[in-house]
Amino acid sequence: MVGLVHHQKRCRTLSYQIRDREEAPRIDTTDMAPRREDSIVHDDSTSPKYLSQISPIERFFGGYIEFQYDETNPIAEEYQRLRRSYGWKRGDIEGEVAWSGYRLALVKEFNRLFGTDAQDLLAWQSLCIFVGVKENYTTSEDCRRVCLRPYQH
Repeated sequence: MVGLVHHQKRCRTLSYQIRDREEAPRIDTTDMAPRREDSIVHDDSTSPKYLSQISPIERFFGGYIEFQYDETNPIAEEYQRLRRSYGWKRGDIEGEVAWSGYRLALVKEFNRLFGTDAQDLLAWQSLCIFVGVKENYTTSEDCRRVCLRPYQH
């Protein structure tokens, strides 16, 4: 089963591509997770300038108003805590929507920190530093190789 979340103004729709079915169902999940922005009353906190300073991870967790995100904890632990607090089990539609949104937020956060240009040497060097590589590599390919080394079999 493959899920894809389409973010629209105030509606999130989860589309599934399910094996052995010709037609993928569309599930409207508008009210599954009220957005924190909907409940904020302070004028400065809803300004576009303020919202652009919020990281994709904070924006994702902020969408669940009954959950208090702790940015000092690892992100994966916080997602598991969110899942437990809402009682989502594997296969629950709400959980699948949240999982897709979480994965999308991780990608956006990575792109925000390191960019999207696979040839950007500075971005690769920043990633090397982030993962604890001490050597200073001078090519994107060398940086890529050393960063991916732990994941190659």
